[in-house]
Amino acid sequence: MKNVAEPIRVRKLARVAYNPAGRASLRGYSVPVAYKAVDTAQCWIHRQYLNPQLERLHHPPVTGCDCGFYAMANVDDVPERAQHQNWLLDVELYGRVKRHARGWRAEKQRVLAAVAPDRCVYCAGPCAALRLYGSSGLVYPVCGLSPTTVHGLDEQWGMSVSLDVLRAQLAPVEITERTKWTSTDSSTSSGK
Repeated sequence: MKNVAEPIRVRKLARVAYNPAGRASLRGYSVPVAYKAVDTAQCWIHRQYLNPQLERLHHPPVTGCDCGFYAMANVDDVPERAQHQNWLLDVELYGRVKRHARGWRAEKQRVLAAVAPDRCVYCAGPCAALRLYGSSGLVYPVCGLSPTTVHGLDEQWGMSVSLDVLRAQLAPVEITERTKWTSTDSSTSSGK
């Protein structure tokens, strides 16, 4: 683990969700913890399971804990369906950074850009809209068919969400629509 002098520019998958107050936020792909466009990691494991009153037990990342902001060394390692059904973020990692076999874990993160998903979360067909789902507040890509009748889902599907609204709420993050992305079109650093 080392402090990096220059930010490491990499990519990661994320989700977008709305909180109960109606404000959009970015969330981790595998751990649904909300974070800001420029943020410092906190140990969510200790905050959630040991003592939620504690601000921090340590400064992420540390050996022996999974906390910190994760990013991938190679987006081609992610299953194609996951690539197209989640948000792709272009980020800078800095502060204390730990290199892993498949990427990085960092103390601080700056989100530079986000690319919207382009495939339906259920059938992998072309995305026609972004919709809120139930109490989770997560924004999912769906096809032009009715998710409740075609995919046998319940009535929890909420309103459609426009990219313009997300651009305003997630500023200064630049949000674009996906065309096609691979690790070769990323401006990633080797991180060595």
